Amino acid sequence: MNHRAYFASVRSRPRLHGLDGTYGGAVQFVLGFDAAMSGGLLSGFREWLIVRLDDGNNLAWPALAERAVAESSDFDAPMETLFALLDDFLAVKESHNGLARIFEAYLEWLKRQQWYRSDILE
Repeated sequence: MNHRAYFASVRSRPRLHGLDGTYGGAVQFVLGFDAAMSGGLLSGFREWLIVRLDDGNNLAWPALAERAVAESSDFDAPMETLFALLDDFLAVKESHNGLARIFEAYLEWLKRQQWYRSDILE
C-alpha cells in the first residue's frame, strides 16, 4: 500500500487507526508517521503549503495546514481537510520531478517577497 492509499484509509476510518477525529490528533499521527519515515515523507510539505497559501514563511507545517483548514469550505472537518491537503501534496510530490518542482515554486515565491534578500545567500 502506498502512502496516499494508507492515508486515505486513515481518513475514512480514523478510529481504527487510533485517532479521535481531532485536528491535533491527526497532526500528531502524521508527525509520528513522518518520524518513522526518517522525515522524508513530509519533505517539501511546508514549502508547498506556503506557496499554496501565499503566506506563512515563519510557520511550521501544522500551523500552515491549520490556516488552510480555516480557509477551506470544509471548516467543520479539520482532520478531513488535513488529510485532503496531504493527499494533494503527495500527488504532486510523487509526480515526475515533483519535489524539485515544489522547491522551485517555493524559491520563486520567496523571490517575489519584498523582504527576501538573495545577497545573504552568496
